[in-house]
Amino acid sequence: MIPAFDVSASAGDGAIAWDEAQVGEFPFRLDYLKGELRARVGSLAMIAVEGDSMYPTLSPGDQIMVDRSDTEIMGGDGIYVVRLGDSLMVKRLQRLPGGTIEVVSDNQAYRLFSVVATDLPDDFSILGRVVWYGKWV
Repeated sequence: MIPAFDVSASAGDGAIAWDEAQVGEFPFRLDYLKGELRARVGSLAMIAVEGDSMYPTLSPGDQIMVDRSDTEIMGGDGIYVVRLGDSLMVKRLQRLPGGTIEVVSDNQAYRLFSVVATDLPDDFSILGRVVWYGKWV
């Protein structure tokens, strides 16, 4: 059972009280979580997507599973939950040569921005990698 939290991935107070805001659980097969997703089971959490910045990949109301132990971008790109100031956002992150991290929205209406991995701003942090998502239809 993966705990679900009453937190939205594009707005919030910048901090997730993982132990305090649990509102339910989602059932998943253990072999799927470990084998297919290669996720750390004890570090998983489900939260809802709010807003359209990641559309069409993610839509408002979609559920995302976040591996809270995966806060480093190892190669290529991936979708992560990040904190920027007082907001929580779900964004595609890509590590570029020279230590730059590009923060991208899949919706072309939103502009990308970059941060330097070795000198992250105080108001920016990576909270976890999205390892699974469920779409509302």
